[in-house]
Amino acid sequence: MNKMKKNKIADKLRSALWFSTFLTILVGLVGLLSWYQQNRQVNYILSDYLPQEKIVFKLEDNFNYFINDFNEFSNLTSNVLRAQFYEQLSDRIEKIQDLVIQINDINSRKKLLNQITELNKILFVMDRNIYKNILYKQNLDALNTKISWLHDDFNNELFS
Repeated sequence: MNKMKKNKIADKLRSALWFSTFLTILVGLVGLLSWYQQNRQVNYILSDYLPQEKIVFKLEDNFNYFINDFNEFSNLTSNVLRAQFYEQLSDRIEKIQDLVIQINDINSRKKLLNQITELNKILFVMDRNIYKNILYKQNLDALNTKISWLHDDFNNELFS
């Protein structure tokens, strides 16, 4: 009799565990569904009712990516990477310019387009300076190698 009660209690505990697991999964699915629905509603509002704000958000994202890439670009020491980053930054500027063209406010658009033109000039100058810096470092390394070779040759001749 005592063993039968233990089996019934164990069965009830197993059933309770399965039921609580089912409820946990159900609550999680409801949470995910509501998050997805809310995300769709926010995107709908931004697309249909606030298109200019959506453009501004995209503009901000692209500009932040540009700043991060530009910081990496300024520290490059390889010509191959320099060319790749220059193309990547130029593409990013084109994306920013495409977004700026969509802005309705004419004064803001003109100011931003002028700033984009300046940004292109700065990027070009920065690319040339990085290229020259890489060449100077290569020439400096070549001169250091020659000096070391001459120093070793002079010491060998002097002490032999």
